[in-house]
Amino acid sequence: MSTKKRILVLIAMAFSFLAFAKWRNVPLVVPVALQGEKEDALGSLVYRQTMQSVVLAMEYFNLKSSRVRFAPIPLREGQSLGSAINGADGQDFSAVVSGAYTASPSFLSALSTNARLPVISLAHGKEFASAGDLLFRPRPGSGGRALGQLAKRRGLKSYAMVYSWPGTVYTKEFLTDFEEGIGFRPLKLVILGRDLDGRQETLGRIGDDVEGVVMMLPDWFAAVALRELRSLYPFIPVYLSDLALSNRTPYLAGDAAQGVVMASFFPREYGSDHDRFLRFVEETYGAELPPAVLLTGYDTVSLLNEAVRRGGSSKSEDVARTLSEIAAGGDEESAVLDRNGDMRPRTVFLSPSGSEWHLVFSQ
Repeated sequence: MSTKKRILVLIAMAFSFLAFAKWRNVPLVVPVALQGEKEDALGSLVYRQTMQSVVLAMEYFNLKSSRVRFAPIPLREGQSLGSAINGADGQDFSAVVSGAYTASPSFLSALSTNARLPVISLAHGKEFASAGDLLFRPRPGSGGRALGQLAKRRGLKSYAMVYSWPGTVYTKEFLTDFEEGIGFRPLKLVILGRDLDGRQETLGRIGDDVEGVVMMLPDWFAAVALRELRSLYPFIPVYLSDLALSNRTPYLAGDAAQGVVMASFFPREYGSDHDRFLRFVEETYGAELPPAVLLTGYDTVSLLNEAVRRGGSSKSEDVARTLSEIAAGGDEESAVLDRNGDMRPRTVFLSPSGSEWHLVFSQ
């Protein structure tokens, strides 16, 4: 081969190598639809902040790797979840992250399975648990059972359940779970109206014949109710559902929040990357989001990232197949998902200190 031909071959090989390297460095774009509510049915801030944590986690994962690029796409106001899942709006998604009150469990399950598009739901509830569909959840439980078990260990013999909007899935689930955990029903059910009219009179009906109070109220509402309750019963033990999980609760409740306990969730295997993510959010945005909320976002994106990494594709059918394969191995102790497509987070108990929630202990 002549010198000229050799040079031409080398140049061609060099261009081929550069083209291959460039191709290798092109990130795999993963468009994810975000379906949330401006305000959920219970008026709780925690669900809106959980969706925010998903976006923050996507940014963090994008910075960590040049191979995968998550693209969060909020659905337009008035755009239905059904049209998004079925691609009626001309947009192909790798997956959908659904808020807590966007649709019924059966609707989500059927819709995602028929369209072969995985949906990661941020909602609690047994109604979502179903093997074989394409509905996955990072935080399937309400925390009520663990909180009831804690109250039982602490010797609580009677309690009043204070809540609002009794018809929601979450309210029914938490109430049932707490009863199962503690082993008996509440002595009194106290429903507070959202307008707060006559709240002190309503809370006054709790009386002195109960030893503790359990509240299923959103953060601002829980803070107001705590202040009123403490003015009537200064030393009564109080247990909160994670509807109150925001930094507004201890800030607004002040001293009235001291000593209250809440059950929430952390990743089952907490590692150094979780710490790096929390530091990233704090250093980049200074966002005052509780770690338990942020880590839900991390687990959501981590699950999608694992599916894309294993499957090598961002196509919805490939992501769906890989997630289903992960769930199929759910009987293994180390599995990321159980057979219902739910993660197995670790229950943690939180108490407020100042304007923040701090870990008391976990189980």
